[in-house]
Amino acid sequence: MPGHHLGHHARNHHRADPGHRAEFADQTRQSLVAQFVLDAIATKEELSVGEGELTEYIVRNASRYGLSPDQFANEIVTSGQVPAVVGEVVRAKALALVLESAHVVDTSGRPVDIEALRENDEAAQAAEEARLEAEAANDGADDIADGIEAEAADAGSSTT
Repeated sequence: MPGHHLGHHARNHHRADPGHRAEFADQTRQSLVAQFVLDAIATKEELSVGEGELTEYIVRNASRYGLSPDQFANEIVTSGQVPAVVGEVVRAKALALVLESAHVVDTSGRPVDIEALRENDEAAQAAEEARLEAEAANDGADDIADGIEAEAADAGSSTT
């Protein structure tokens, strides 16, 4: 669930060397500061989360936990993580808002076209969705072919 990896890491950090502990503390501090900043932006901009956005989050993240979207949604509810998920979605919206107005440059100082990157990402996602749909259609066609072969085998054995 959201924050699960952090809790697991926190429980096991006492076994690490002092340098690892310091690195973990720095990363945790940076993560919390980023969350506070994004929360402040979300509050200032009066961002909210709709049911569709929560559904999208659940569908997009369920596989990370090896669950179906329905199972993932049930886990979120039964574990009391709904506020954490809403917070993640609102912070993502706040980050998107910040990135929309940001002027991004590469390491040599040249402007980076974020829209082009987004379009490339959307094209990659569309290609992956098409591949999965084709794979599912192929599996369905295989099932139909198997069924036809089984029927043909049954018909052949009943005529002999």
